[in-house]
Amino acid sequence: MTRVATRLVDRIKQEPRAYFLNREEGNYDLFLALYEEVGYAPTDPKKRVEWRERSRSTWKLQDSMMPANCTGGLDHGRIVSSWGTLPKARNILYGHSVCMMKTAASAATLFAQSLYSIALMDRFPELAFWAGSYANRSRFTSLFQRPLEGAIPDQIEVEIFRFPKTDQELRSAAAVLEAEPLTDAHLSFMSFNQAELFRELSEPHQSFAQIHKIVPIALRDISTGALKCLALSQLIPAEFTAANVFSWTWVFPARGVAIDSRFVQALRSVPDLGLTDLQIVLSSPVNSTINDFVDRAVPSFWAFTPRRHLGVLRRSFEDAFTSLLDRYPDEELESLERRGYL
Repeated sequence: MTRVATRLVDRIKQEPRAYFLNREEGNYDLFLALYEEVGYAPTDPKKRVEWRERSRSTWKLQDSMMPANCTGGLDHGRIVSSWGTLPKARNILYGHSVCMMKTAASAATLFAQSLYSIALMDRFPELAFWAGSYANRSRFTSLFQRPLEGAIPDQIEVEIFRFPKTDQELRSAAAVLEAEPLTDAHLSFMSFNQAELFRELSEPHQSFAQIHKIVPIALRDISTGALKCLALSQLIPAEFTAANVFSWTWVFPARGVAIDSRFVQALRSVPDLGLTDLQIVLSSPVNSTINDFVDRAVPSFWAFTPRRHLGVLRRSFEDAFTSLLDRYPDEELESLERRGYL
């Protein structure tokens, strides 16, 4: 590890607010340009125009309800990094829309935003966890909550398979599952920790309760009556986060249910779930195979860090970004130091 990278990280820690700006209506286009460049935007030109308009409308609403919830790193007139932070559920603060260009300035400004994201826990003293979600293939960001030196104490981790939403014509024509209102009896197949997580995720945070609707349902096989899974269907304005995470459907399979292409197609037959991203909770990282899946699965995980261990989380961020910045030439890092930044 070079002294320059360590020195820059220490300087950012002293005054992180100097390294980023808040997303506001006047700079929406700069954030949209970054999201387009890193792949969040639709590729179809017409859909991209619609996406931009939806984003502006949703961000305006979001920023009026919770100012300074999304930030960006500015470099030579461009937003080169972004980090959003929002209450995801009653007791959970969630870091989202994390992205950057592959430059030293992007990494430096994103590190500053990571510290700000954790600091936002102070704005919500009732929240118990800071959470993030990561694709397993994301070698850098997955280090945020899975540090190399060992697990963060008491952290809850949930392995999932995520299935991006499909076009309507790909949905099953015939319904295979039927929904029924959820009762506590439905949770009997879950472990204590899994049931507690389900309850936590079932209730939106009061800040967005008017626009974030979560509906817990139980799904049974129409032909046999067997309980197949519990699900959390979510409704919220589109583009609430860059990847629309708040609208993804949580699926908790019942004990003994095989997570295969037939199960995914059955979920797609449910009207409220057919066109959403599905995130299917795994009982273990290796309890399923995706080789024969009709839909494309993205192995991922969620991590929920308890408030009392936010100091460990900060150090984890610091280690990950110090290692990343160390890959850049000392001259480039020294230039960032001299600029003083914003």
